[in-house]
Amino acid sequence: MVLGCPKIKIPQFEGEHIYLVFTLILYLFTIFLNLALVVTIFLKEMLRTPMYLFLCNLCVNGIIGASAFYPKILHDILFDSHVITYSGCMTQIFFIFLYREWAGFRQKDR
Repeated sequence: MVLGCPKIKIPQFEGEHIYLVFTLILYLFTIFLNLALVVTIFLKEMLRTPMYLFLCNLCVNGIIGASAFYPKILHDILFDSHVITYSGCMTQIFFIFLYREWAGFRQKDR
């Protein structure tokens, strides 16, 4: 008996399979597009200007933001268990906070 491995729920035709496929495609598209832009910026010497480095920073931020919540959403769609461990919650909070801070959405100190 394997502990800690919940049974995979086969999505019924209640629309869950559509959510799973759409979310997975959206996640993979986001990661692929951002990685392609980062690799392109680093491989082309003429793109190593401050504007493109800022764009590269935004792409890395997009990867962090997408990786902070998409895997948990996919897990919740696929498995019956909708709980998260304390360490998983703290990790997700850390990466969402890092995403928010890198994006520059914090208010300036007054």
